[in-house]
This record gives sequence, structure tokens and C-alpha cells, in this order.
Amino acid sequence: AIAELGTSIASRINTFSPGRKKHAAEVVDIEGENKLDTTAITALRLASQSDCAHYIAHSFRTAHLRDGIAWSEMAVVLRSPGSGVSALSRAFALNNIPINIDASASALSENPLIRPLLAIAQIATGSFDLTPANWDAIEELLRSPIAGADSLSLRAMRLSLNKAYQAEYMAQHKDSQLPPEEILADMKSSLEITIDALTSPITYIPWEELAPLKAVNDLISAAKKSLENSSEISDLLWAIWSNAKDAAGANLATAMRNRAIKGGVRGASADRDLDAVMQLFESARRFSERMPGAGASLFIEEITGETILSDSITAQGDRGDLVTITTVHSAKGRQWRNVAIMGLQEGTWPNLRQRGSLLGSERLVESIRTGLTVRSELEASAASALVDDERRLLHVAITRASESLLVLAHAEEDAEPSSYFEEIYEFVHGHSSETAPIAQLPRALTTQALVATLRRTLLKEGSLPDISEDFAASLLARLAAEGIESADPKNWWGYTEPSTTSPIVAEGAEVRVSPSKLQSFSECELKWFLENHGGRDGDSSAALIGSAIHALASLMLKEPTLTVDELKARLADNWKMIDSSSGWVRDYELEKASEKINKFYEWHQSNQRELVGVEVKFDTTIGRARLTGSVDRLEIAIDDSGETKVYIVDLKTGASGSNTETKVQENMQLSGYQLAVARDGFIDIHPGTTPGGAELLFLGGTNKSASTRTQYSINVEQTEAKIVEMAEGMAAATFTAKLNPACRMCGVKLLCPLQPQGRGFLDERTEPGSGE
Repeated sequence: AIAELGTSIASRINTFSPGRKKHAAEVVDIEGENKLDTTAITALRLASQSDCAHYIAHSFRTAHLRDGIAWSEMAVVLRSPGSGVSALSRAFALNNIPINIDASASALSENPLIRPLLAIAQIATGSFDLTPANWDAIEELLRSPIAGADSLSLRAMRLSLNKAYQAEYMAQHKDSQLPPEEILADMKSSLEITIDALTSPITYIPWEELAPLKAVNDLISAAKKSLENSSEISDLLWAIWSNAKDAAGANLATAMRNRAIKGGVRGASADRDLDAVMQLFESARRFSERMPGAGASLFIEEITGETILSDSITAQGDRGDLVTITTVHSAKGRQWRNVAIMGLQEGTWPNLRQRGSLLGSERLVESIRTGLTVRSELEASAASALVDDERRLLHVAITRASESLLVLAHAEEDAEPSSYFEEIYEFVHGHSSETAPIAQLPRALTTQALVATLRRTLLKEGSLPDISEDFAASLLARLAAEGIESADPKNWWGYTEPSTTSPIVAEGAEVRVSPSKLQSFSECELKWFLENHGGRDGDSSAALIGSAIHALASLMLKEPTLTVDELKARLADNWKMIDSSSGWVRDYELEKASEKINKFYEWHQSNQRELVGVEVKFDTTIGRARLTGSVDRLEIAIDDSGETKVYIVDLKTGASGSNTETKVQENMQLSGYQLAVARDGFIDIHPGTTPGGAELLFLGGTNKSASTRTQYSINVEQTEAKIVEMAEGMAAATFTAKLNPACRMCGVKLLCPLQPQGRGFLDERTEPGSGE
């Protein structure tokens, strides 16, 4: 009877009048349901699944705020569990919409609280290996609610552990007779050290500095202890859950219970997670009853392999006024005023893949139903039945709405709208969706989005062209007066009063100046200030490779008989310290670094000047400026008049780029080195005090040999006066941002008022387009 009542989507929508008007649907009687809907249909194609989720959130929030429709009278219907749930959760959270994710809408192992619990159980049972190859999963565990780490804290812990480990390792091997490369070859990477801390009883730094690692370590220990006493999966899960703590160190179960009782968006999320935990324990109990004596690993494998949640028979609380996210199967027999259907994608809905079993029981059922016996005929009949089933599911989905139905699909490289969406779209709009433009997302109806839009209007970026800047300013003032903190200019970046106007170096005090920073200061004072005071990120792989090449190049003074093959071999032996991974990317980077070694060696062999020092430090005072640093190579040569001239060579592992001969004459880093020569900065080596020039030696690029850019000997007095002036600028209270060719590679664009990324720091003292 149900099969006869099932109708195709075409016949369903053909009963509606064209357009986005109210459509009278036919009376359908399925399993006792009698419904007479009046439905307005909207069908749209968007750019991505995320856009679909945000459009639904905007539509529901509009209906709630403007039409007064309660959240509980709206729902999102999905074809299968897990499809789009994460995107919907994020979009609804950003739009401050409370949701109730039906238990059938997501597999249990996809829950953000269940995943780390199962991960700990897998580690304890030995079904998950703690190795660098599994770092992504380990990092997810450390960033979960049971550990509470984030990207910054993880990085800080890895750096601290690595530093302490290296110090201890080198102290243990300080008296070793082995070659340095053999000693360094056995050093662990920072990933290995961090992973070891998950199971080790002791570590290289106090546990207080490794709270997330300690939390996971304790849970793994508790889980393993539980397995020693009992093999029951329920006991293992309880040992993990009862010992789990949140980021603040409080019992996780108690903290989530309190959060759920408080209500709100976070409370609803905690409520859902607690329901998932209850379902996990119920599933474990049923597993033990079905398969007595089975190991915990088998249950974990079963749960993590689920794509559809097991039958949920645990009690769930009434959460009140919430939007429902459910599957089409669970939506049967229920109805809402506004319904959104998402995921009408090719291969997903309709899902025409054959559902088969090992013994082919589905063919037996089909044979009994149809009377057919030939396998090919049975498969064709089963395929036809699948089409009917999928259309029946769509029929169920579109009849869940009593007033408004929103049907969405997205078009991406690997995802196309299905034929079902095409049929609905063509009926609503009168043409195919292939020729229609992709719908744009409207502005979110949230306070934050409104404040951002009004601020952009004040910056003359055309966000609201129909209103004046005065009106935008007055509306922001009204919002601020009503207690909206984000609307108050006092809380905007770049608009707060300076914390101090004092210079960063007291009047008359010494100013430390590094020649390597002089060039950066001359290009952009703001960039120099930010990078010199914590705005620069840690060493990248390129910086580590550069340091390694500099170290190998310095060996040519101590061991002049070294061959290029020996230098390359030492680089390869120590490459683990730079990149501990494996694969073609690692091999490619090593090959490029070896090419740079080869370029340097060829240049060194052809160099006619005498090498007298490598990595030579200098320290000289010029007025307030204390010029300190080191040079890569210090060389001397005797000119035609018999005078000894001192030359500086600075190695650059990158390409020459825009460093033309003309620009190099103005390079303040090289000028600073030459001034150090003239002012007895290298007096301990006695190379002389007459600078002959300085060179930039570039080892990167596509050239087969190294390239050089030479700065001729400087005017000492003029250079000294310029560096003293720059030292005064470095000690000042204000620093000017300047547009220059180096802006393209600048690492602090987010803090620069002249860059689009840093427009939040723009104030009345900055003139856009002026270059400063």
C-alpha cells in the first residue's frame, strides 16, 4: 500500500501553481498521516556546502526575528547522517541560533566529545600507534575538550620540550668520541619528544608547563590500568570518562553538566554531547550482551566504522525552543512550519548505489517480492526499487513543511546538484539551474555583522551605499549606548589611546644596533619595530636550511681541504634536524640545499681574496649607537698600491631578486659592516681598518653558479652620521609605516595600517594612499 501511495517528485510539484507563491499540496495518507499543507517553495544553488548552511541560518533567523516563528517550528532535513551536520553547527552557532541535532543525524563516532574518548581507548588497547605518522590524529586529541590545547600552546610545548631535550642530550654526549654527525643522527625530533610525553611517567620540563599532555597521559594510564583489571568495554570507557578533566582541571562530566543546566547555545551543545556519552555507554552495554567475552577493540572498531547511529533508546531531555536538525527517516511523522532540505547532490540524494550483503539476502527478498529468478533481472528490479525508495524519501522530506520549504544544493568541482534538485529548481524558476547565477549570501542578521557593516561604511568602502556616514556613525553610537561593546570605538583596534608616549630607549641611553636590522629599519620603521619586539614568527624551514648552509660554509676556514662531496654528505647526515619527515618533498628540499652547497664551493674555490675569519663578531660604539653583530666571511686583499683592504661577504641562500648593483650601494647592512671595519670592530683579528667593499653572495635562484652584488668602499663619515641618526630613530617613541617593494613578503601585514589586512589600525593620523 505504501509503494502504491509513493509518488514521484514531478507529480508532487506539478500540483503546485508556478512561482514562489503559496502552493496547495494534495492530501496524502501514509501510515495514518493526513496532511493538507500550504507551502512556499524556494530553490537555490550556492557555491559550497558552507554557504548552504549559512543561507539556511540566515533564512531561519529572518523568520524568527521578522515573522515571529519559534525556533522549534523550524527544521533542517538531511538525507543521511553526518552529511553537512558540521557545517550547519558552525553556521548556526555564528548566527546565535540554538539547535537540537537529532541523534540520527550524526554517527556516534563523529561527536566531538566521543572522538577523543574513543581515541584514548584505542591507544590503551594498542589499536592506535603513537607515532609521528599519526600526528594529525594526535593533535586532534590534544585539541579536544579532554586536553584543551590550542595551536599556540601546542607550539610552545613542542619548543620547550625540544629545547630541554637537546640540552640534556648534548650534555650526555659531551665526552663522546663519535663524530658529530653520528651523535646528532640519533636525536629525536620535536614530534617524537612530544609524543613520548603522552605515555612517559617523566619528562624534560615540569608537568605544570605541559597540562594538555599531562591530561592525556593520565587518561591513557587510567585506561591501561582498567584493562589490567577488566576486559569489559564499559569498564574501560568509564575509567576514561570518570577521570577526564576540562582545560581548567575540573571534572569534565561535572563541568558539562553545569554548562548544560545553564542553558543557552553552549548549554545546548553540552546537552547534546552528554546525550552522546549516554548513548555510547548504552551501545557498550548492548555490545557486551550481544557478544560476551569480545574485546574492547572490536567494539571500538564497530563504533568508529558506523555511518548511521545505532538505535538510540536512551532518554533525552526536552531542550525547549530549538531548531531541529534531523534525517529524513527520523522526520517521518513530524512537521514544522519552515523546513530546509540540504544535500541534494549527485550520488548523495538520490543514492542509487546497490545495498548488498555478503550472502545476497537482498536478492532473495527481491525474488520473493517479484517472483523473478534470473540474477540480472533481480538486479534491475532492485535498482528500480531503489529509485522508488529515493523518491519516496524526497516526498517525505518536502511534505514536512507546512508553510515554507527551502531546497538548497551546491556546485563545486567534486559536487554537483542532483537530478532531484534540477527538477525542483526548474519548476520553481521556470529554467534550468545550470544557466542561473550562484546565489550570494546576504548579510548575517547578527549584531557583530551589523557593526562590521557600519564600520566599513565609515571607512568609505561602500558596504551600505544607500546611507550616509553620519547615519552609520549615529547608529553605532546608539548601539554602543545600548551596551553593544563591539560598537564602541574604544574597543576597536587602532582607536585606543597609546599606553605610553615615552621612547623605547631612555634619553641618553645606549642603543644597540645590528647591521642586519639597519636595512629593515630603512625600508619600514614599523616593520622593524614589530619584528624586533615579538612580531616575528619562529624559524621556518627555509631559515633552518640557511643556518645549516652558513655552518657548513664556515668549515672552509677550519678544514680547507674539505671537498664539495664531503660538505654535501654532512648536510645529508644532519638533515634530520631540519626536516624529520620522509618522502619526495624532503628529498627535493635536500637536493636544492645541496645545489646551494655546490654553488658556494665553486665560488669559494675561485675567490682570490684571503679568508681570515668566519662568523666573526664585532662590537664598537659610535655615539649612542652600539654596533654589534657578526659577519659571515672576513677577507683581505692587497691592492695595486700595496695597501691591505678588508672585505665583507654576506651569504644569502635565496635568489638575488630586486637587489641590483645600484640598490646594493644603498644597502645599510653592508654599510654597517664596513663601518665596523673602519672603527676597529675586528681589532682582535688585525685585518686592518681600511674597508675595501662588501658583497652579497646569492646561492639561490635558477642560475647554475652563485651570483654576487658588490658594494664599493663607503664614505666613513657620512655612513657614521647616518647610522647615528638611525639609532636615534630606533630609540624613538613613534615609528612610520612605509610602502616599499618588501611589503609583498612582509610578515606583519595584519598590523600595518597601510595594508588592506591591517585597515583596523587606520586612524585620523594616517592618510590612505600617502605611502606613510
